[in-house]
Amino acid sequence: MKDEIEIVPHQHLDYMNLFIVHIKYRNPHLHRDYEVCLNLSEKATFISPSRTEILDRGDMVVINPNETHEIKGDTDGSSILIAQLSPKYLRDVFIGMGRLSFDKMNLNGVLSPQALHDLSNLFIELSYQYLNRQEGWQLISRSLVDLFVYFMMRHIPYHILSEEEWDSMQRRIDRLNRITNYVEDNYSSRLLLSDVAEREGLTLSYLSHFFKDNLNLTFQDYVSSVRFQHAKSMLMSGKRLIDVCLESGFSDSKYLAKAFLKYEGCTPTEYKARQHRDWENKNRKKYAIRDGAASEEFLSPEDSLQILKQLRKPLGAFYDNSFNT
Repeated sequence: MKDEIEIVPHQHLDYMNLFIVHIKYRNPHLHRDYEVCLNLSEKATFISPSRTEILDRGDMVVINPNETHEIKGDTDGSSILIAQLSPKYLRDVFIGMGRLSFDKMNLNGVLSPQALHDLSNLFIELSYQYLNRQEGWQLISRSLVDLFVYFMMRHIPYHILSEEEWDSMQRRIDRLNRITNYVEDNYSSRLLLSDVAEREGLTLSYLSHFFKDNLNLTFQDYVSSVRFQHAKSMLMSGKRLIDVCLESGFSDSKYLAKAFLKYEGCTPTEYKARQHRDWENKNRKKYAIRDGAASEEFLSPEDSLQILKQLRKPLGAFYDNSFNT
């Protein structure tokens, strides 16, 4: 899908976006922002091309710009607090710091239990102030962002990419963007790796490895996942199964049924019934749903604040622990 390279809007505060999302599954994607995630549920799994991290409740991960990652929730989904911060923030404060890359993804084990506890509390307070929108919230939110970034740079190993490394990464992302957009525009037609290789002027071998290295999927697995996401949306819109097959690019209903068993563990008919049942059991006014696929649901600011109120703790101990060596 076209949001494999996600464009992050900074609608309320320069360089930053923040929300709570309930995720069942988020396909492999990347974005140009740093992403910090705090797991609010029993389990959540973050997958990158080089590692898989299983998070318990209260664990945190930091994801660098342009780093491919995939998110899997529990059976019923996982609630995750997410902050996205543009590299422009660091670039405006320190020359060259916009190319900063953190060396670790899972902060559990990198930070001491006390430091992880303190960073989590600071993250929750920042999120509460950001979403509460009381008078002066921009000032206090920006101050807490400064403190949050300072804490991470002090406690998490990092390095600065050279200009050559940064430029190479941007070229890689541009190529990946062209390819994923091409798949999105043509998923209902026959798609061959050889056609994409010819468009990009690459060998089949190079492109195959490029795709696996950047999205942790083979080309055909990626195409199938894009078709499947569209098939789910079409199915829930009321289209007949045969029409869903034809319009989503599956050549036969048997292949579509196999995809549903692989990704959802049920038949298309069972999936449709389950989604209707879930719809009736939830107040959908509380959520914004990506792509109509119901794989991730964004909580409203009001519902997010109710969760954050229960998690907030005084920050006095944080200041003592952070600034006393």
